[in-house]
Amino acid sequence: MQPRVQPLAVHWDSSALQQAADLDQTGHFRLLQSSNELVSAINDVLQSDPRSIGRRQKQQQQKLEDERYRFGLDSVDVVCKFDDDQRTVTVTAIELLDTNAPIHVARGIASRKEADDL
Repeated sequence: MQPRVQPLAVHWDSSALQQAADLDQTGHFRLLQSSNELVSAINDVLQSDPRSIGRRQKQQQQKLEDERYRFGLDSVDVVCKFDDDQRTVTVTAIELLDTNAPIHVARGIASRKEADDL
């Protein structure tokens, strides 16, 4: 079975890769174990284009090339830019989230305390 949407090519700005690598020294990961796991998880998410259909269509129709897309993963906020014409996405920044904020994952963990109890 083929995917409904062709996977996007994921590129990284050198500064974003360095920001991810720097997280290994900080110990701020909550669910992942290393920056390599973080980069791999981000690539997996972005290859499938996590934008809503409405947002994707709006960006394509209005040619919003400079519009940034953000999403949270583990303890970071990922900032990226999509190029629909080239079918690429570029990660431009990795920013540390507040580590006291609730954890949101598919398993339904609602808070840091619940994650620690697992």
